[in-house]
Amino acid sequence: MARVPDDPSKVSGPFQVEVRRSSDLSVALSPGELRAVGPDELRPVRDPRTSRESKNKTGLWFSPRMRRHVQYESLLERNRMLLFDFDPETKCYLEQPVKLKFRVETKERIHVPDLLVWRTSGPMVLCNVKPKDRLGEKSFPAQSQAAALFCQEEGIE
Repeated sequence: MARVPDDPSKVSGPFQVEVRRSSDLSVALSPGELRAVGPDELRPVRDPRTSRESKNKTGLWFSPRMRRHVQYESLLERNRMLLFDFDPETKCYLEQPVKLKFRVETKERIHVPDLLVWRTSGPMVLCNVKPKDRLGEKSFPAQSQAAALFCQEEGIE
C-alpha cells in the first residue's frame, strides 16, 4: 500500500535536531545551539543512501574548500558543493549535517537536509538539493516546510 504524502500545512514542532560530533557521538541540541557549533566539531549524521531503483549517482568529491573528500547523494548535490567550493562567501560546509525531527499531525518524521553552509558573514544556510521535477514528490514538501520553519526559529537561512 502506497504511503499518502504528508500535508505540509500540518507540519509542526517542537523541532528537535540531532548532530554527530567529531567524536562519533550523536547528540541532541537545544534550541539555538546549532548556530554556536563550529564546523570542525561535526560529522555527517549518515552516509549517502543508494538503492537499485534510484537514478542518483552517489560518490565522493574532493573539496578544495573543505580539504577533504565529501560525500554526495546525487550529481546535482555534487554540483551544488562545487559552487560552494568556489564561492568566496562560503567559509565551509557539511554534507548530511543534521537529523531534523518534526511532527505532521500525530506522526513523528525525520529529515536529513543535504548541506549546512557556514558563510564568511551572515547566518548559516541549510540546503535541500532536489531537481525541480521532484519537488512535489512524496514527503519532500512536508520536509521542506519543516526545514523552513526550523530555520526561521533558529535564525538560519
